Amino acid sequence: MIRNVLKKSMTDQIYQSLRESIITLQFPKDEKININSLKEQFGTSQTPIREALNRLHQEGLVEFISNVGVKVVEFSKKDVLEIIDLCHYLDLFALRGAMEHGKINELVADLEHELEQHKKSYESGDEGTYRYHVSEFHQMIRKHSDNRKLLELFSPLQAQLDIVVTTYYQIGDLVNENVREKSYQEHKAITEAIKGDNATLAIALMDEHYLTTKNMILTNFEKLNL
Repeated sequence: MIRNVLKKSMTDQIYQSLRESIITLQFPKDEKININSLKEQFGTSQTPIREALNRLHQEGLVEFISNVGVKVVEFSKKDVLEIIDLCHYLDLFALRGAMEHGKINELVADLEHELEQHKKSYESGDEGTYRYHVSEFHQMIRKHSDNRKLLELFSPLQAQLDIVVTTYYQIGDLVNENVREKSYQEHKAITEAIKGDNATLAIALMDEHYLTTKNMILTNFEKLNL
């Protein structure tokens, strides 16, 4: 379940590994996170594990329940709606900032790279890499907004969104080639609008893109089993 740990501080190692496992749904729903098992897995004391879990709690990925222990957070329909809406509005803000910042050519180059990887991964059936590049497309826009506070604010939110999206894409009957192609074409249209320095169109397309995603996820919420 847990990836091999590289040379960082022990707390950072555990945090990154657990975060990845949570986002990729490697912890079964309703299963308590066993601290003793993690001590054995990482070969460490309880202290760095608890520090890592506290960081994950601050990001909204785990919860501490009295007389139960630590569990991966479960999202209600209202939670999902709030996560998507906040990502939606922050990404519109990021896109406006990225275009006003003026380095359009650099932004377009980064987005076109993500588009290329996006298409390659879905055509090859590499679902994990596909979702990564879909997420990175949006992250590139945020990075080019040149707003450090925005990036700090978005980090925990992105992790929560990744859980929702990963869950959605694991339900085979909800996702097919047409859905992936539509996502690709929407990202491509946003990129073309940015390339043409048309902020109004780019923002309108991003707005529509989020509304489409929100509608798909909420329509099928009962199947998500979050």
